[in-house]
Parts: sequence; C-alpha cells; structure tokens
Amino acid sequence: SNAIADSHSSMTIKLSLSGKAGGLVGENLATGKIERSNASGNVTVGGNTIAGGLVASNEGSIKDAYASGTVTSGTAGQSGGLVSVNSGNIQNAYATGAVTAGYSGEAGGLVANNAGTIAGSSATGEVKANSKFIFTIGGTAGGLVGINSGSIIDSFAKTGTVYGSTAGGLVGNNLSTGVLANTSAQGKVEISGNILNDGGLGGLVGINAGEIHKSSAQGDVSRAVTVTGTGHVGGLVGKNLSGGVIS
Repeated sequence: SNAIADSHSSMTIKLSLSGKAGGLVGENLATGKIERSNASGNVTVGGNTIAGGLVASNEGSIKDAYASGTVTSGTAGQSGGLVSVNSGNIQNAYATGAVTAGYSGEAGGLVANNAGTIAGSSATGEVKANSKFIFTIGGTAGGLVGINSGSIIDSFAKTGTVYGSTAGGLVGNNLSTGVLANTSAQGKVEISGNILNDGGLGGLVGINAGEIHKSSAQGDVSRAVTVTGTGHVGGLVGKNLSGGVIS
C-alpha cells in the first residue's frame, strides 16, 4: 500500500552530489503515504540538491508528522524543514529545525517549494537563503514556505528570523496560483545579500502575485541601508504585484 506509519529516524544524512536527501524518505511518490512519523537527524547536502528534514520530494500525502533536525543545502539548493519540494498534501505537520540554503537557493521552515496543499501545519526554526552577508547573491526564504504556487491553509510560522533577498515571515514568493488562507507569521524578516530581481521583504509575504485571505503578521521587517539594489519592504507584503489579492 506504499504506506509508512509510526516510524522514526535519527540518522544524520549527508549528500555531496546532486540528488534528493530526506531525514526519513528521499522521495514519496504520488501513491505514497507517510503518517505519524518523524525524523530528528540533521540533513546536509551540496549545491543544486533538494533536502528535507523528513522527506526531500513529496508527491503523495504526509499527515501527523514532524522533523526537528537542521537542514542545509549549498548553492542553488532547496532546503525545507520538513519537505524540500511538495506537490502532494501535507496535513497536521510541523518542523522545528533551522533551515539554510546557499546562494540563489530556496529555503522554507516547513517546505522550500510548494505546489501542493499544506493544512494545519507550522514551522518554528530560523530560515536563511544564503547566509547573513552583504553584497552576495541571496535567495528566497519563507518562515513556512520559500516559494508557493499551491495552497496554504490554517498554518503559521513563528520563527526567530527569516533572511533572504526575497523573504517573508510566512512565504518568500507567493506566485499567481498561490493561495494563503487563515495564516499568520511571527518573527523578524531581514535582507540577506544583494536585493536582486526587484526583491521584496514582508512580514507575511515578500512578493505576492496570488491570493492572501484572513492572514496576519507580527514582527520587525528591516532592510540594511548598506544593501544595494531595488527592493520593497512592507509589514504584511513587500511587493504586491498586478493580480495580487489581499483580503
């Protein structure tokens, strides 16, 4: 039945070559189910690689699960506290570990890149896309999700700080198909590296082209005066693009 239930891993995972690395599972396919499971080991990978605290790539369903290890990827990597790349369903899940992606990478406290559905879930770890340096190419970071083109419902992020060139307390970049409903973020959002490609910093969302409903943010949003480039800073949304809906 392709199901994993009541399982745990505390193994440290390291992958230097490109690929998929997860604290419990590397890839969960569309027919796969993971329930009541968790991982506590740290996951560390190189550049152009996806890394998740529990699962690297999820196309199936994850329910009642959590991850507590740190997740780190190199240049252009994708790091998620629970899942790196999600096109499936995540329900009642959380992640607590610190998440870091290298230059031009994507980092999310729960998911790096979401095209699926996330419901009733949360993240509490610090998130960095690129480290906290000036004049280097940053990435996209979100307290819960780095880049979202799916749905995030009844979920929150309560992080120490989110660092990125495009960064949001909940979502770094909410694309045109992305929907946020009944979500919240609490934590500090700061610039990391040079603001490239007209980036944005927001307490909830850095850049929004999708829909945001009944959502809130609490925390400081700051852009260092020494940073060059064009950027937009907002308490809720850094930059709301044409077609972006906030209600």
